[in-house]
Amino acid sequence: MKKNLFISPYYDEPSFISYFNCINLVNKTDWLTTNNLINVNKVIQKKINLYEYLKINIEKYNTVFFCSNSILLSKREIIELSEYNKFVLISFDDEYQFYQNLFFAQHCKFVLCTEKISSFRYKYYNITSYFFPHPVQDFSNQIIEKKINNQILFIGNPNTSLFRRKYLERLKNEFDNINILATGNNVNERISDEQMHELYNKSLVVLNFTRLTENKLTKKNLNNDLFINSVYGFKGRPYEVSIAGGCCISEWNYQLADTFTDKKDIIFFRSYKDLKKILKDILLLKIDTFKIRRNAQDLVRKNYSVSKLSKDLSKIMKDNINTKYDDNNSYPKVYE
Repeated sequence: MKKNLFISPYYDEPSFISYFNCINLVNKTDWLTTNNLINVNKVIQKKINLYEYLKINIEKYNTVFFCSNSILLSKREIIELSEYNKFVLISFDDEYQFYQNLFFAQHCKFVLCTEKISSFRYKYYNITSYFFPHPVQDFSNQIIEKKINNQILFIGNPNTSLFRRKYLERLKNEFDNINILATGNNVNERISDEQMHELYNKSLVVLNFTRLTENKLTKKNLNNDLFINSVYGFKGRPYEVSIAGGCCISEWNYQLADTFTDKKDIIFFRSYKDLKKILKDILLLKIDTFKIRRNAQDLVRKNYSVSKLSKDLSKIMKDNINTKYDDNNSYPKVYE
């Protein structure tokens, strides 16, 4: 059987790693990144672009999975290569990438969406799409109460938005047990999945922010988008925290609220006032975070592990083995 090809901008991103592992369990898969030019011939060191690489190699692959921010192809190139009927789109954070992905999605066998509303939006345009949540690697972390420390943990880029930065600055001023592990675009600042899972497991709570940044929305001219006004960005961090046996405190998000139950598997906040009160209640032992940890780990391990979702993906691929995009499809003229 031919291998699959997985295309992403770079390697060391937990979400990319999770989706690659999931696809690789279904069928052996090669991984190609677009942030490096491809050396086709090691002797003459000839460098080619993504289109040229696919033109040469696409026939040796069964399916080509594109992460949504790695589609470095022109419309003409997309149309030409889609004749091979091998494209699948993995749509990340699609509430603000939907419009830039739509043309490519129309030339795919199907689309895997990391959050539910996106799958409905693609279906509206008569595109075969599936809600395919963030797969998480299970390192079988045990929840041992006596090993849990008193730290309020945040891992990520604190400067992604002014909103996030202000929240974290206020927390630092009001709580002396907050631990902020800042990451950014520098690869050297990243930590391994195993290290992150251990930190999630041993910290008192782990913070998660979901709001999209104003800068990102403004650049994409989406400030007045019908969906953006009421939709926050979806992130996979709470799934990772949960399977590691951690207790996640997250800004409310429609997708997370569809998966997790507040005060049972997760704790939601909608304002800084909410967040501050929750943290104080936890420190005063008014909230049983140990029970939340167990519930969340059971939920995610059962429904969202890499091994579980690889089985779901296998079925999706079998169901669409002969599916072809319809270039004569009539798409709605008005999007509601």
